[in-house]
Amino acid sequence: DSAQQKGQFYVNSEIQDKTPVSLRWRVRPKNDYFLIVDIIIEGVSMAITYRSEYTAFLQKHQGNLDALIQELQTKVKKFQYTTN
Repeated sequence: DSAQQKGQFYVNSEIQDKTPVSLRWRVRPKNDYFLIVDIIIEGVSMAITYRSEYTAFLQKHQGNLDALIQELQTKVKKFQYTTN
């Protein structure tokens, strides 16, 4: 597997719900812990999905990286608010 050649590994798991959900975590070692590089849910890569969303946002906003950062900060604040 190409990911394993780069020092990355896959960890397979499943969430048991009404219908089981298949998860595949792409991780890589760093010092004495592992970093999550991607989460693949039912075959859909979250890294690729978000990359596509960011690309579309930047195209819509004439490549304004500050606008993307502001949008992401707003989403983080909304998420923090709803989880507290």
